[in-house]
Amino acid sequence: MPMKKKTVRRGLLHFPLLAFMLLLLLFRWGIPYILLAVEADSLYLDTSDYWHQMEQEHAWPICAVVKEYVCQLFVNPWIGASLLAFCLSAPLYAVNVVCRRYRGALYWSMVIQICVVCVATVYVLLPSTRTRENWCRLEHSAICHDWEDVLRVATPEAVKTDHDQLPYALLALAVRGELPDHMLDYPLESSRDFDMGKPFDRRFYTFRMVLYDCLGCPNEALHNAFQLASFMRCGMSLGVLRQMVRYSREMGDNALSAKYGRVLSSSTFHFSRNSSFIVLSPPTDTLASRWNAFQPLLTERLGYNVGELLDTESPSPSMYHYFLCMLLADCQLSSFVTVLQRVRPSLPTSLPRLYQEALLVSADRGLLPPDVSGTVEEQVVSDYEAWKAGRATSALLTGHYWQYLSRSSFR
Repeated sequence: MPMKKKTVRRGLLHFPLLAFMLLLLLFRWGIPYILLAVEADSLYLDTSDYWHQMEQEHAWPICAVVKEYVCQLFVNPWIGASLLAFCLSAPLYAVNVVCRRYRGALYWSMVIQICVVCVATVYVLLPSTRTRENWCRLEHSAICHDWEDVLRVATPEAVKTDHDQLPYALLALAVRGELPDHMLDYPLESSRDFDMGKPFDRRFYTFRMVLYDCLGCPNEALHNAFQLASFMRCGMSLGVLRQMVRYSREMGDNALSAKYGRVLSSSTFHFSRNSSFIVLSPPTDTLASRWNAFQPLLTERLGYNVGELLDTESPSPSMYHYFLCMLLADCQLSSFVTVLQRVRPSLPTSLPRLYQEALLVSADRGLLPPDVSGTVEEQVVSDYEAWKAGRATSALLTGHYWQYLSRSSFR
């Protein structure tokens, strides 16, 4: 019997190790993108200017510097999860070591450890935490141009709950060349849904930074990165600095890129043997080439800016689709017909069904000649006639442009 009690006490003594493993797995698989966002928002630089700034802005500069140093370690979710799990379980292990001499104290210590694991689990499962995790995942995937993951997060069902995810979904569809085919799958109301509806906040500038990067405007993306930095704790962050290095490189300004690279190389993980930050090649899945790298856009109206970009040089067909779908979202059929006729040689031979439906409605309203048989498929004409005659099936009542027009007329 004494041997059994000794075994139980030894098991209780090492229970914090089990708690550490549970917390590690919980944080790693429960909030990985929050951990990545914490690293992207942090700023630790081994420079005298950085230390002087921390001394001026914080009453306890050492604590602030240690916090920023630890946060930058979250660049790997496993490291971040390990640090969080260690901070929670290490004190419990120390308490166990102290309490091993007192009868019954180890059992109370185990109860406290179980409560800590339960509280951490509740935090990870809180709706607010899940919402933050989804947003961190959405922004991280968009910045990395992982458009497939963006669409996995910003589904039509998720957009109904959080409408601010819709601009990311539309941009991802545009870059993948699928915007005309799936635009009406989402709860779209107007072209305002292609942009963030709340200007001058962090989400707004993050999306604008990604958007103009995809539009082939690294100069404007860099401008929005500066605006985004103003929302960070230190007025700058490692995540913003990484983007500024890349945008400067894409603009062809190697001197500016090297300047930001030297700043970034003062951190712990962004360095090389020659103390210059190594930048990956720019992504190729964009809506346009870098032909307007230095062109400033002096308006906050996204539709106007995209239209101006179309007049500079020939962008990709995906960018034409982006602008044409914005016109259709605003029910501007006359402008849609004009632009489509102009860019028709740059588009595939077979038009998307959305465009065919819009052309059919335009012809019905006198914006085009009545005969559109050479452009619109017979099945589309048949479906439109059935809808007008009131013989439409349930499949023709949703996801079609004529239904979108009729719904928009009642707003």
